[in-house]
Amino acid sequence: MKFARAIAPTDRFIITRDHWLRATQLHLRGLGTDGSTTITDERGKTVTAVGDCQIDTAQYKFGGSSILFDGTGDRATVPNETAFALNATDFTIEAWVRFNALPSAGNVAAIVARWGGGTSVLRQFLVCVVNTAGAYTAFCAVSYNGSTQTNCHNASISPSTGVWYHVAFVRYNGNTYIFWDGAALGSAFAIGSNAVNSSTGELLSVGQAQSDPAGTFIYPLNGWVQDVRVTVGAARYRGTDFQVPQELRPNF
Repeated sequence: MKFARAIAPTDRFIITRDHWLRATQLHLRGLGTDGSTTITDERGKTVTAVGDCQIDTAQYKFGGSSILFDGTGDRATVPNETAFALNATDFTIEAWVRFNALPSAGNVAAIVARWGGGTSVLRQFLVCVVNTAGAYTAFCAVSYNGSTQTNCHNASISPSTGVWYHVAFVRYNGNTYIFWDGAALGSAFAIGSNAVNSSTGELLSVGQAQSDPAGTFIYPLNGWVQDVRVTVGAARYRGTDFQVPQELRPNF
């Protein structure tokens, strides 16, 4: 008769799970077949690939593929969801991004946004990279009333093409933070108890930002993104530097 080996004190088990899975409202891993326009949200929301937005197996941080944007009108959009309303709760908006071309002077590359502008009072949040006269910044803004822009962070960075970067915009305990590759940049922004606008009708967009309800889009990204995640009701990173994920985040 054979017996199973007893578990030794030196045996190690690593079980990775997402403690904030229920708060995760969007999770785009970017996995799929090369050239496919099917972008899957692990939380089950409908994602539409616009322009030449597609799965690309040539570049990826983890898992063998990512989402490609060519900088000329490409984006992945998700219809308005009340689940995306940030209100006055903690949140985490994050992604991996790799630039094929950086935005030129005076231009912006949007990573994740719900940013209807003009008189539409649909602005909510914007996470992007800005080029001001050749100087790059990681930029995050919100709107409390849907029209007025409140700039939370505009932190200096030195990005290059061909490199994967992790970016995270976080609200925790009355402050917001911007992290670049796990490092907290600049100072915390005191958002206090202010509620981010939660008006309905605005798309969530990856790779571009919607500028008005008529469907005009701005701030195109030329590059790739992967593991885009929007968490509402939880701050995954809490004001101090952290180790960036070393694998695709779990969806269980």
